[in-house]
Amino acid sequence: MKIPNIQQLNRFKQLVSLVITIVISTFNIQFFAQGEALFKAKCAVCHQPHKNGTGPKLFEARKRWEAAGEGALIIEWVKNNAKLRASGKSARANEIFNEYKGSVMTAFTDLKDEEVVSILDWVDAQPDPATAAPTTGGAATTTPGMDPEEESSFSWIW
Repeated sequence: MKIPNIQQLNRFKQLVSLVITIVISTFNIQFFAQGEALFKAKCAVCHQPHKNGTGPKLFEARKRWEAAGEGALIIEWVKNNAKLRASGKSARANEIFNEYKGSVMTAFTDLKDEEVVSILDWVDAQPDPATAAPTTGGAATTTPGMDPEEESSFSWIW
């Protein structure tokens, strides 16, 4: 039995769509992993996603720069904040510098723009632990005759 051309075309479209989806998914996973690795290597010493530390929290940092009308300058800030401050084209850069009492952020001139974006994307994807459901301290609910520890334990598998 011969398959009509229209069915062959539809199958080909489905195959191409599947391949494109796999390629895009793989790229997104690698991009996301790159952001996490770069954050841990370059940013985590001074920054946390959801808490201010030596530097400001990075969660939604782009939104704060965009709200100040300087969204495009955040990449310049990360790459060389002293140069950006000296240029005079960013009020936001000077606000952050003054807020952190003149603490100078390390310049990361080696980072590519897309690497900075991958860091910010990864940070923005991190859940806020303050809004996460508590894992301890709540009232325990148990089934009569069941030990709560046994109920959640997988030791029987081993």
